[in-house]
Amino acid sequence: MKNRKISNEKKAYRINVYPVDIETDEMEWVAEIPDLPGCIGCGNTVEEAIKMVKEAKGAWLEIALQEERKIPEPTNPYDNEYSGKFTLRIPKGLHKELSIKAQEEGVSLNQYLLYILSKGSKDSVEKKYKYKATYELEIKHADIVKTLVEDKTSLIEGLKMEVPDKILETNRRF
Repeated sequence: MKNRKISNEKKAYRINVYPVDIETDEMEWVAEIPDLPGCIGCGNTVEEAIKMVKEAKGAWLEIALQEERKIPEPTNPYDNEYSGKFTLRIPKGLHKELSIKAQEEGVSLNQYLLYILSKGSKDSVEKKYKYKATYELEIKHADIVKTLVEDKTSLIEGLKMEVPDKILETNRRF
């Protein structure tokens, strides 16, 4: 049983990491292993979330072995072959709206849907990586503003100038 556990822990399961926007000023991250249902980890950083999901993976595998459950093999969606077509059932009203829009654009319904799907896919990928960059920029911006305000305060104090109330209120916020 111990050898089975070690061999399963060495398998390379795919890890998905997502930002979670909570109601504080901080961003949290969730990591999951889709092949192991319920196997997730959370953290304040991407690295911490990945570390936690790796620990959760060990516990998940150990419990599965104890309960003699079948352990899924890691999957890789990039290894699958895709035909480039699929069937999709949609409400009649949506079909009508999409067909009208395609006609207005002067393209076939297939071309119009391909455009919408491509745009949406690109936007979601860009948004995924934009979260982290935006969060890091906001932190750096706040640090820079705080430093500037501190420098301005010490400069004003050094010059012993009279400071209008509006500037003092701005400084107090930081």
